[in-house]
Amino acid sequence: MSRSVFKGLRRGDTIVFYRTASSGAGYHTSVVTTLGIVDGVYQMIKDEASFISLCRKRSVFSDQELKDQWNFKKGNRPFIVGFLYAYSLPRRPTLKELIDNGVIRDIESAPRGFERITADQFSKILELSKANLRFIVN
Repeated sequence: MSRSVFKGLRRGDTIVFYRTASSGAGYHTSVVTTLGIVDGVYQMIKDEASFISLCRKRSVFSDQELKDQWNFKKGNRPFIVGFLYAYSLPRRPTLKELIDNGVIRDIESAPRGFERITADQFSKILELSKANLRFIVN
């Protein structure tokens, strides 16, 4: 993944989590699930020990799994986006709904990695998810 996507990602930004299907047709099983707030973006991490140290208290991965990630592709080391959990969407719009409502253009343009969305796309996600807007500061 290109690291240039992080030039605009800053502490305090809202992240919309999109979970892709692990099996079956993603059209009906890939969903928007959660909102988070960026706490920090860490790039150009100097070594494996620093990577593990940055991840350790906030990761579901074991030290061995983190080492495997660090060493997966030596020419393209991992990065870290720290975030704070903010809100679980009460209803999870599917990829089909996101396409049908103009949030995503088509199945080929489904999110992969970090992509900026517009205020209108974010508002439509909140509407489709039946989010309680009293919890959302936009």
